[in-house]
Amino acid sequence: MSIEDLGRPHERQPWERLKEQESSRAYAAFCVYRSLDPRERSLKEAARLYYEKNSATNLAQLKRWSVKYRWVERSGLHDDFVDERRREKVLEQILASVKVPDLY
Repeated sequence: MSIEDLGRPHERQPWERLKEQESSRAYAAFCVYRSLDPRERSLKEAARLYYEKNSATNLAQLKRWSVKYRWVERSGLHDDFVDERRREKVLEQILASVKVPDLY
């Protein structure tokens, strides 16, 4: 995003806060969950990091938010987006390192 893009409306991505629905606290917890390594992502670990302590009550709250706000689906879409951006960067680096003869 550039300075020119700031303030312009954009298409909301599924991993962004669900305005009018998702509270700030629920979204903050989702961000903790989303940022976990996909191979190790769990509500239990997200609850431990978000609340800084383990408790059945805290885990139950994250479970409710996870279902209500589709955390698994949204995190997966975010993972796909990040992976696609990584692959684009790798391709750019490969193409930049390959000397292509000028045909014209």
